[in-house]
Amino acid sequence: MRRIPVLFLLIALLAACAPPAGRTTAASRPVPVTPAPKAATDVDPWAFFFQETDIQRLIQELSARHRPGRYAVTGVTVIDVAAGERLADRTVLVSEGRIEAVAPAGAVRLPRGYARIDGRGRFLIPGLVDMHVHSTATDADTLLHLANGVTSVRDMCGFPWMLRLRERIRTGRVLMPDRFVAGHILNAMPMGMYATVVKTSEEARRVVREQKAAGYEFIKVHNVLPKEVYQAILDEAAKLEIRVVGHIPHDITVAEAIRGGQLTLEHFKGYILDRSLTLSDEDYVAATQGGAAWNCPTFYTYRTGLRGEEAKRLIQTAEEMRYVPVRTRRRWLEAAETGSGDGHEKVFHLSKKIFQDLLPIHPRLLAGTDSGGGYPHMVAGFALLDELRIMEELGLSPLEALRTATLNAAQALERPNELGSIEAGRRADLVLLDADPLLSTANLRHPAGVMTRGVWLDHKALDALLDRLAEIYRKVGADTTLDNPSGEQITHLIAQMGALARGGWIFKDHQLETLAGLLRERQREEDAQRVLALKAG
Repeated sequence: MRRIPVLFLLIALLAACAPPAGRTTAASRPVPVTPAPKAATDVDPWAFFFQETDIQRLIQELSARHRPGRYAVTGVTVIDVAAGERLADRTVLVSEGRIEAVAPAGAVRLPRGYARIDGRGRFLIPGLVDMHVHSTATDADTLLHLANGVTSVRDMCGFPWMLRLRERIRTGRVLMPDRFVAGHILNAMPMGMYATVVKTSEEARRVVREQKAAGYEFIKVHNVLPKEVYQAILDEAAKLEIRVVGHIPHDITVAEAIRGGQLTLEHFKGYILDRSLTLSDEDYVAATQGGAAWNCPTFYTYRTGLRGEEAKRLIQTAEEMRYVPVRTRRRWLEAAETGSGDGHEKVFHLSKKIFQDLLPIHPRLLAGTDSGGGYPHMVAGFALLDELRIMEELGLSPLEALRTATLNAAQALERPNELGSIEAGRRADLVLLDADPLLSTANLRHPAGVMTRGVWLDHKALDALLDRLAEIYRKVGADTTLDNPSGEQITHLIAQMGALARGGWIFKDHQLETLAGLLRERQREEDAQRVLALKAG
């Protein structure tokens, strides 16, 4: 295999669950995410794998060090997101990954053996949920989610390895946000590795049954589905009691999607017509009013269209860019000089108009970001806080914005008794803040501590994991030997991956396939087979 095809393959594999940047097909998102790289060597595939292995080792180390405990958060102001109230001077007890009690100070006795967390002058909110992510690129995103108070995510393009990872998360064997996984995207046109092609109603029904049996929590539809195929998906999913989520296909109206029972509508697709990047002439406000569907606008995707000085300023000055690989930032800076973000800017403005058109009818809203798939200028975790900021700027109160990522998310996930509020019996997903989040969503930034499934990370632990991540990126960015690693370096990489696997690590299958291709270029067939054997069975 020649070098260039493998590198282009890596570009595709590290993209989100949509066609690779710059590709234009009827099934694509309507706006190219970013221009294709000028040269395949921009991708630095070897460096990526050395870097990713260091990140995975860090997560495995943190998972062993931080375990669920018994805690008493004392003197804290609990934010009741349902009532919109501040419950002052509360004690919150946590045990075995669950909230055990929430009571006024003095009304509950502090049991022995509970570590005390000082909540005086602080505010406690439920863990945040990003309702639209893709986890196909880097495991670093899981650390960035936690550092920003995101304790659950909904993955919108499912693969079997995600289901195995979900099981390890939920049994406490790996420290990551909880993961709700939609099935492999259903579309009538190919999207590379990112979709299952269904062209007939019979095919669609069969795949829905297969995905339900496999354990996916949602069925995801995309842009190109004939009406009869789409309706077959909705009908089969309803019979099997599994919800349909995703894009409104091109030939379906908003009213049809909501009436048909699609649970969540992503990116205002259908409200915005992909083919023309114009607003639908449908009365989408009337179609939405009173419906059971949730809208997930993903305003944060505006970043992918930034160009020129605006993009450079973001890349060079934004706080979160410290947690983007050095090599990636270099590529983003180069790409900022080329291409146009006009399409993205237009979609962003149309999305804002739709949002404000819907506000008077009090729409059902979710917070999601489309982060995690390798799109430019997007940084997981920080992304959700920016999404909430935008919603607040467009007219939601801080409380209403907070609900989109807590209470609303729990309802849309159909887990209202598990997450989204601070009540006895709920999962112990909590965020401790130094400032009142009901005054501004800006006060969600820099949490004083995050608890996920009863695992407590105070601000020192959060700062430490971010520092470790930044150091990995600095080290790999400065190591030019990783552009063309030695045989000894490659042998060490394979050994480290083997050690991770023995510790229970779940690798991304598509990345293992890419690494096997790189090894074959080096005439290391035995190592290629060792890597492919790391696929979780």
